[in-house]
Amino acid sequence: MKRYLTVPLALALATNSYAKCVYRPHIEAEVLVDSCESVTFGASSSTFEFAPEAPLYKQGSTLSGTFLAVTVRKSRFDWSDLPDHRTNGFHTWRKGETRSLFVAAPIDSVCPKIIPSTLKVITTDFCCDTLPMREECLVPASVIRVTIVSQ
Repeated sequence: MKRYLTVPLALALATNSYAKCVYRPHIEAEVLVDSCESVTFGASSSTFEFAPEAPLYKQGSTLSGTFLAVTVRKSRFDWSDLPDHRTNGFHTWRKGETRSLFVAAPIDSVCPKIIPSTLKVITTDFCCDTLPMREECLVPASVIRVTIVSQ
């Protein structure tokens, strides 16, 4: 008779966990800024249903920056600092799409003086592969993290 030793996932999540993030190419885009707001994301006290003792976020963590609602004018993959040209299923942004962007910089250094206005942005590297989450991982997954290339 075979016996198996099982370790509950909750035990694995009780301390920091690790997973490898998927490689994603950078996207450089020219966008039309429709709105520009100062934001601060903060940690909640949420936990996992299957592991209530494992916090999802590091308590007290915050991240401030600028939230942009934009319309895409054009975009392309930027391979300048990447040795590999795989896309892993990621696509460039389509002209006319609306996107929600986050820039980890103060509003005065990001927002154009006149709105609507055009900006050039590039996606940033980030990987939320540890628990509890903190810093850039406080930004909701539907919001794309970027830096400003030019105004």
